[in-house]
Amino acid sequence: RSARMTSSGPAAPPAPASAASAPPAPASGRPALMLPTLVRLGGLPACAVPRPQNALIAALEEVRRLDRETEGAAGRLLDPLYELIPLLDRDERRAVLHAKRKVFQSRASGLSARAGLPSDIGAMLIDWDRLMAQRRNARTRLDKAVAADLENSRALLAHSLDDPDYLRSVAIAAPALVSTLARRGRRLDDPRVLRTLYSLASRTALKTSPFSGLTTVSEAG
Repeated sequence: RSARMTSSGPAAPPAPASAASAPPAPASGRPALMLPTLVRLGGLPACAVPRPQNALIAALEEVRRLDRETEGAAGRLLDPLYELIPLLDRDERRAVLHAKRKVFQSRASGLSARAGLPSDIGAMLIDWDRLMAQRRNARTRLDKAVAADLENSRALLAHSLDDPDYLRSVAIAAPALVSTLARRGRRLDDPRVLRTLYSLASRTALKTSPFSGLTTVSEAG
């Protein structure tokens, strides 16, 4: 190859080192990222924002399931009670009518004597009262789960205030809030304070804001 090139003219100069080491062009159909890339760097991690705990979600699902069962059971029970009431004597009629109202209100029937009732309706009332007891217990568990979840949220939001950069930003965005926390401490018993801190934590960890102390935008490294 060198002989042929010298016979027709001077040899071509060697390619510059930069050209020889240049990366190959991207394959056809594979786009190359040519524009500057921006990434948001939040002041808090996403885990700083309280979210429902598993115990609370389970308690809510149980209450919803029992509410659906209650609706179906009431629909199956009200019509037979409605048809039965005119056939009873005065005392029984009054007791069963009262029980029917309780069923309509999704409450325990309160009917202790079922001997004079048809066996199928008596069994349905027993199942209804058992369902109401389960529903009442489930709502008690839900109340406890809500209280525990709220306490966890308070602790999580208070812990974020240990970040000095975040606390300085909160002091600029909501100086009255920081003054309140300085006077009362971080118990966060006031629902208004809790909501404000939750909003600020969400803004800092999950949203883009022009307030760079709470969230910033910078060129990706």
